[in-house]
Amino acid sequence: MPDEEQNRRVSRGAESPSGRRHHQRRRRHSSRHRPARRPGDRREEKNLTGLLWAALSVLLVLFGLFVLASSLRKGRRATSPEPSQPSTVKINWPPEHVPTPEDEAARIKEDILTWNQVDYTRSEAERLLKDGLLEQAENSLMRALGQAPDMEALHFLLAKVLTEKALFDEVKVHLRSVLARNPQNEEARIMLATLYSSQANHEAALSVAEWILAGNPYSVAAHRVAAKAFLNTDRAVLAIPHLRRIVTLEGSDVLAENSLAVAYCRTEQYAKASDILNRLLVRDRSNSVTYYNLAVCYAYQAQAENAVETLNSAVTVFGKSFVETWLKSADFDTVRESAPFIAFMNAQGFAQPAADEDPAPPASP
Repeated sequence: MPDEEQNRRVSRGAESPSGRRHHQRRRRHSSRHRPARRPGDRREEKNLTGLLWAALSVLLVLFGLFVLASSLRKGRRATSPEPSQPSTVKINWPPEHVPTPEDEAARIKEDILTWNQVDYTRSEAERLLKDGLLEQAENSLMRALGQAPDMEALHFLLAKVLTEKALFDEVKVHLRSVLARNPQNEEARIMLATLYSSQANHEAALSVAEWILAGNPYSVAAHRVAAKAFLNTDRAVLAIPHLRRIVTLEGSDVLAENSLAVAYCRTEQYAKASDILNRLLVRDRSNSVTYYNLAVCYAYQAQAENAVETLNSAVTVFGKSFVETWLKSADFDTVRESAPFIAFMNAQGFAQPAADEDPAPPASP
């Protein structure tokens, strides 16, 4: 109640003339303290308003363009659907034919007949190859491959026949066919590596040999190919491990031991080389390659007397004309002007090779 009475007094005071005068003075007083507007402020407000309208207009234009582009895209989709969209047309394909037991029985009978015929053809081709009837063997195998083109054994046997006919490009085609069907066929791998080696394609031969050795480190044939490749590409030091492995695996291998001695000579391990070659001569004095390599080993060390002694022994075993072909080789250039070598040449009646004469490789009797 006291609060309501007080509120009524305040409102009556505001409505009285004195109250109105009081409020008017307050309004005049506050208006005198407001800052006056400057002309520049109005220009700034107009500029700001203009910028806002311009931005809004640009947004409206962009929105309109977006709506128009969306409408055009929808229209193109409706008239020409994209080719990547899957077709909704369902095709009722006929059910797959499931072979019956009778079908399978008939098919396996046909396969057995084909396999028996192939086996017979292979046996017959092997007989023809053994008898040297290469044309007949090739024709028989080609007919069999017409019936069973995927038979690995036929391709491999045909590669053997073609090797005898020296058709090496065709041999490689059939060996590749064998390995494409069965990469683990080691006999085909070895045959391919040996073929590359015989064609002096030493890098290809080495690739195949290393492929073989990766699966079978005891393959003597692959070690031979690898060693030959390294010896013929001036990498004798890399040939030595392969040659030593052959000697270890074979026990006694005159060819491998001679090659090992040559590799030791080329890497200037002369003591090891001469030791191997002298031991070989003790075991077998009928191998001309051993005599030649030992004489060359001494020549590389400029040991003319030892080289001449070895050559005299070779003349005794193989005859003058045979040994004379060796002396044209550049392997003896290091001792050719020495007194012992000149005396040997004169004693045997050998003529000094001409300066431009090609050196002859060592021959076997």
